[in-house]
Amino acid sequence: MKHSIPLHSKGVNHNSWLNLFHAHLCYMHRMHEP
Repeated sequence: MKHSIPLHSKGVNHNSWLNLFHAHLCYMHRMHEP
């Protein structure tokens, strides 16, 4: 649980980056699907 403390301080920026990256992966995945 100790690891969640430092990550929480900048969790907003990290989450926004992950959301953008996840959305990009989903978009690319749909492009390759028939």
